[in-house]
Amino acid sequence: MSMFWPESSGFVSGIVVARSEQTSWPALADLYRECFDEPWPLVSIENLLRPPGCWALLAEISDSDLIIPAGFALARIVHDEAEVLSLGVSPRFRRRGVAKALMQKVLSCARQKCAASLYLEVGIDNNAALTFYKKMNFKTIARRKGYYRRADRSQVDALVMKIVL
Repeated sequence: MSMFWPESSGFVSGIVVARSEQTSWPALADLYRECFDEPWPLVSIENLLRPPGCWALLAEISDSDLIIPAGFALARIVHDEAEVLSLGVSPRFRRRGVAKALMQKVLSCARQKCAASLYLEVGIDNNAALTFYKKMNFKTIARRKGYYRRADRSQVDALVMKIVL
């Protein structure tokens, strides 16, 4: 057993969350395209996940005999700080507990690695995500001007949020 990954996967109402191995990174790239205006290509995801301390989680939902990728989280840890680099849920699986299952697993992994805090950025126009992160007890600590670019090429500020572990 790895020191970083518990043997059991996370289950929340039929959702399975597990570490995403390199063979499933193309599925992550596909999910990223479904979730965001400015998706990262597979090569960017591969480069992001190569350094020590970086990891990806894949949430899957069972539908009849099919296992369907539903969401993902990309994260990293440096010293005693962890960061959610990206978290996305396919539009067809939103509001079904996928984001919660992913975040619970990210929090668990960060705690296992003795992180003191977990950080993330979220667009100020992403009300659903802001509401979700507040429910998960994240607090706003800063604002980044023009951090995100939307499909119409406009720029949107991001809030930096933190939770103490």
